[in-house]
Amino acid sequence: MSHKAIFFSKKRVVIISLLTIIVFSVVIRFFSYIIDPISPRDSFLYYFFVEEMNCHGYYSLDFISEFSETQWVSPLYIYLCHKLSSFFCIPVKTSCIAMSIVTTSFAAIPIFYLSNLLFRNNITALFAALISVIHPSSVSIGYMPLRDSLNFFLIATLLFFLFDSIFHKTVLSSFFSGITLSLCVLCRFENIDFLVYFSFVYLLELIYKRNRMWNLSRLAIIYTSFIATFLFFAYIVNSKIFQIRFIINSIARYI
Repeated sequence: MSHKAIFFSKKRVVIISLLTIIVFSVVIRFFSYIIDPISPRDSFLYYFFVEEMNCHGYYSLDFISEFSETQWVSPLYIYLCHKLSSFFCIPVKTSCIAMSIVTTSFAAIPIFYLSNLLFRNNITALFAALISVIHPSSVSIGYMPLRDSLNFFLIATLLFFLFDSIFHKTVLSSFFSGITLSLCVLCRFENIDFLVYFSFVYLLELIYKRNRMWNLSRLAIIYTSFIATFLFFAYIVNSKIFQIRFIINSIARYI
């Protein structure tokens, strides 16, 4: 057998193994919900928000501000559950649970690639992906209708793109890092800290390494794609209060 055939054979085994992990994850979460169909307190608030969007449309998310005067409610999870519910014509609760099951199960993909990037070993990467879907904490949030499930998937994806942009120094990875970071912040506002942490890493590269203009350009790409993604989402949901409150919270968090 030629080297090329062996390579594609190994690649096929890895893909099948990763797909098996994802299917296994979906099955575990589905039966976990059947056995213990609990709904945390916060989930009822999400049900209400999604129901409001189903009834009144998604042209504005300003109604959320009436229920979150003291803090900024990240709207991405609510928006995606609304789209899932309206597109497939399924109940709100079902859409929220399906979102949790699917996102935590597919988190195995970015975790696999992140582990492969760090350890350069497919077996280790597959083991990391398997642990990520069978860990009790992952299973518990994987069927609960909470935004933590979507947040888990987005952070795993963000870490892959950010580390790939640091190791391989590619424009594409920097671009997707900014997009994913913006989605993370739209899911949970606390994720904006990642922008500070990795900006510090890039600044260290600027100080201690050559090609400073190239490193500065990659950092600018991350910031540009981050802001562009946020503005695009704000345009879709047509929410002025959403934009203003985000800016106020961003400033207040670091004062």
